[in-house]
Amino acid sequence: MLAIGVILTLLGVLGILAGLVMWALRLKNSKVFLRNGVIAFLLGGVFTIVGAPPSQPSQPTQPNQSAQAAQETQAAQPAQPTPQEKEVQASAAQEEKPAQEEELAPPVIPGLYWVDITLNLEREPFGFRFTLERNKLTPTFERRAKNVDPDTGAEMLVRIVSYGDKVVLYEAVVLGPGADLTATWFIPLLATAPFDGNPQVESKRWAEEALGKVRQGRPVERRVGEVVMELLGNPPSLYTLEVSHKGYRAYLSKVLR
Repeated sequence: MLAIGVILTLLGVLGILAGLVMWALRLKNSKVFLRNGVIAFLLGGVFTIVGAPPSQPSQPTQPNQSAQAAQETQAAQPAQPTPQEKEVQASAAQEEKPAQEEELAPPVIPGLYWVDITLNLEREPFGFRFTLERNKLTPTFERRAKNVDPDTGAEMLVRIVSYGDKVVLYEAVVLGPGADLTATWFIPLLATAPFDGNPQVESKRWAEEALGKVRQGRPVERRVGEVVMELLGNPPSLYTLEVSHKGYRAYLSKVLR
């Protein structure tokens, strides 16, 4: 219909022009051409209007505005790290932690690992069972175990303080009735721990002799390189062997003050 309307409109325009020319020249039928041209022009206009395609409604702007607002909100939020970035951050945190604890790191007994002590005592005939607890004041762990000598009834206790897999300090305690008899073999056994430079035969002999010398308030001490071995007690019911790095007590004083 749009095409028909355009054609009729053009014919109407031509008819009107022809009628005006003929009327100006005083020719016959000029009024007929003029009338027919007006009719064709009007019909062409009607067909053009009716056949024209409907105008498209304007697109709402709200979705575009919403999308733009969402983009702005997303841009304002901090970017979430990728899994690879999370791994890098976690690795960096793990590397920083030892550096922060380095100032608090205690001196360790050279060459002695906590497993060197626990492995032997957990076997038969000893049968010790160690518990593990983290120290709240220093970056160390404590392993504790106790058992009873079936021959004397004396109680035997072992405490190991470790930093990483190295030993900072270990103690062997014998107490109760029959402690003097159990101490004769248990204390020398713990004195032979395999730390660097420890002459095990000499240390065993020292412990055996020190058991006869120790008195309450009068400990017996032995130094092996950087390690201090000290026997304390209240014979005949209590004996304690303490072995640590020579700088351990100064370290504790610095940390706990």
